[in-house]
Amino acid sequence: MSFAALEEAVRDARNIAIVGHGKPDSDCIGSVVGTALYLRAVYPDAVVIPLLEDFHEKFGILEGAKEARQELPEGFTPDLLIVCDCSEAYRIGAGSELAEAGIRTVVIDHHATNAGFGDEAVVRPESSSTCEVLFTLMDHEKISKDCAACLYAGIVGDTGVFRHSCTSPATMRVAASLMEYGINAHAIIRATYDLHSFAENQILGAVLSSAVTALDGQVVFGTATRQMMAECGVTPKHLDGIVDHLINVVGVKAAVFMYETEPGVFKASLRSGEEIAVSEAAKAFGGGGHLRAAGCTLAMGAPEARYRLTQVLGSLLKESGGQAK
Repeated sequence: MSFAALEEAVRDARNIAIVGHGKPDSDCIGSVVGTALYLRAVYPDAVVIPLLEDFHEKFGILEGAKEARQELPEGFTPDLLIVCDCSEAYRIGAGSELAEAGIRTVVIDHHATNAGFGDEAVVRPESSSTCEVLFTLMDHEKISKDCAACLYAGIVGDTGVFRHSCTSPATMRVAASLMEYGINAHAIIRATYDLHSFAENQILGAVLSSAVTALDGQVVFGTATRQMMAECGVTPKHLDGIVDHLINVVGVKAAVFMYETEPGVFKASLRSGEEIAVSEAAKAFGGGGHLRAAGCTLAMGAPEARYRLTQVLGSLLKESGGQAK
């Protein structure tokens, strides 16, 4: 889908809802809010409402983020649904009921596991982030400074400040272009990526101090139980980034961070280096994501979850020529 096709899809819409995936991260927030700011500027007569689940307060640095709602106002019926950064309809967070409402749907994403649901879709797995995809679809002369800041924050988050393997020369060129809108790139990186509260550092310390390794140190597991989160005074929205600390350990080829969502149910975030595709491990448990950054949900206790993930990751290491035993 080109900008012209995107413009055609929204030209006649008067009520537009924009949604993203559950537990929104930087790219999800940046793409949903950035798209809302852009469409409001280009189509001032349209009513555009961004819908997002509760997200980290640090994203308040982005103009428009605080306007995001968790549900539509009473009496509002969208005639267009835009889904950003979501690989499958069932992964939509706030506004998930709209996916089944027969509303014309446009999907914009970068996940390789996205089969292209919706009426129109642009899915570019070669892009670092959905925010990078959006920049290529938008009329650059109509992007505001606030919209550019949102897109930049999304790219920063999904690339790990341009360190992850998803960062390409094209990504860097898009980031440079966004900086030319006059955004405070340093402040965005510091606020949305670098800074953490004391409570967040406490849960990070608790997870790292209780982490365990498997397969001769090639895999590391970190776990946050509901009790640990309660003691530190954090919720799931405060856990982003912990898995990145786990993968940055010498000798570790795959890292898993699990947090308990309800008794006996854990959500797992998986990361890997160059050796294996953790997306395959996530798929084994009904999840998915990127080649080296994926996730899944495990309805079992932490010891069993670690054991079963170890078996799958061990097989992947063997297939890749690793040293799993």
